[in-house]
Amino acid sequence: MKRAAEIADAGVQALHDEAQPGLKEYELAAIVEYRMRSLGAEDNFGMVVANSHNQALHPPTDRVVQPGDIIIGEITPCIGGLFVQICRTMVLGRPAPVVQEKYAILKKAMGLGMDAARTGAPASAIAAAINGTLTDAGYEKYCRPPFMRVRGHGLGCGSSAPGNLEDGNQTRLEEGMTFIIHPNQYIPETGYMTLGDTVVMTAQKAEALTRSSWDIYVKD
Repeated sequence: MKRAAEIADAGVQALHDEAQPGLKEYELAAIVEYRMRSLGAEDNFGMVVANSHNQALHPPTDRVVQPGDIIIGEITPCIGGLFVQICRTMVLGRPAPVVQEKYAILKKAMGLGMDAARTGAPASAIAAAINGTLTDAGYEKYCRPPFMRVRGHGLGCGSSAPGNLEDGNQTRLEEGMTFIIHPNQYIPETGYMTLGDTVVMTAQKAEALTRSSWDIYVKD
């Protein structure tokens, strides 16, 4: 999983290096896929999309990327049947101040979600920390379907525990569990933005396996 995490970070870096206006969404996804496959990824469940106001994550289309687009990605390489997922956001060109302002809410939620991921705590504690951050910012309505479903999840073949990070999941976080924490969020002023890391539970707390910066990446 550590190797898969390194490859996930490399996929994010490939997007930073090569994304530009004029490419199609599926070409962005292919850039990520190629970099990760060349490093040994056996598979990838990936969604990379771009728009000035993204409605949601979805499979890439033939939409042509434009200057000023917000590019969001959910990148999930696999090594030896084990998946690692990373979610990041970038902008082509200087983002409007409101984008930076609202993305800062996701960063705060991510930090508080990580803080809540203590060994022995229920999985719902992570969701509560993230949803509480969005609620305090005035977005309680958007913390529920159809705008948002869960605040993270297990990673399939590698680890289905602790299940979905959502209200009511009382599964206790145990040492060795691996899952993703992601305060991905639709915000009406900016559209959907993404941020998330795969973590492993240690004897005390969650530690991130993926290392890419949480900052929104700006490519002028």
